[in-house]
Amino acid sequence: MQNITLNDNEKWNFLDTTEIIDLKETLFSGQIFNFHKTDLEEFTGTIYFFVISFKQVNQKVLYKILHTKINSEELILFFIKKFFNLNLSYKDILKDIDVTGLRLITNSLIPTIFSFICSANNNVKRITKMVNYMYSKGEFACSYKKINFFYFPDISMLLDCEHDFKENGFGYRARYICKTADLLKNDKLFAEINKYDVDILQFKKVKNNLNINLIKNLLIKLPGIGFKVRDCICLMSLECFEIVPIDTHILKYARHIFNLENNVLLTKISYNKIQSKFIEKFGKYAGIYQLFIFKKYLEKKIIN
Repeated sequence: MQNITLNDNEKWNFLDTTEIIDLKETLFSGQIFNFHKTDLEEFTGTIYFFVISFKQVNQKVLYKILHTKINSEELILFFIKKFFNLNLSYKDILKDIDVTGLRLITNSLIPTIFSFICSANNNVKRITKMVNYMYSKGEFACSYKKINFFYFPDISMLLDCEHDFKENGFGYRARYICKTADLLKNDKLFAEINKYDVDILQFKKVKNNLNINLIKNLLIKLPGIGFKVRDCICLMSLECFEIVPIDTHILKYARHIFNLENNVLLTKISYNKIQSKFIEKFGKYAGIYQLFIFKKYLEKKIIN
């Protein structure tokens, strides 16, 4: 792919959508961890095959491309809309929810896998630091407002980084990352995962042809990926909008809304049952509902 660096003074483009997007709420909601605040109401990061700055102007969003590997405005706009899932009208699908500007993000599969391996038993500040360090192992894209931006590294770049990652605060996750990179790179069993990001670059309708049960079964075999991390990956990179990742906080909410016994623990059986209850109640967009109900639940401090 040809790399293209654009002028820092490149004009801002208006993102044409009727959907409400709150950039700060969305980009720092624990779905993606490599965005930086680069100015007042301006946020910059790498998504898919380009480095992009977003700017919030009231309820409107502007954007400009700082560096790209794809020389197609149509394709870039396709990925921006895919990133925010702008084909989905939240007012239509979330009819009984007070819709704010929070959006579900869909990002590239491979960076999402490694980012959420870092997320297990961790906090957002540390996850962000680790994910940005991983990005620094990739190809340099550009410098913008004194911050260097990189593309997510090729999997081969992560194979022999265990000692380096441990020295930079990854702990036991360093081994998980290197072992996962090895499996994705060298085990033919994981070819379906490896080719996903390449397929979407070709506008292929991979979602329609995707064996999601196969992908879920493959993901759970990767080191450092349990049920919740697997489901975060599926929800935030594979457009599996019905999937609700269940952690201890969502379990507390489920006990409240589904009248579950307080001693219910997250076993494989109970995990699947609780997920099924969410789908029964909220339908094929249960994963998106979960973003809003959990946010509202926390704001009311029902969870303590």
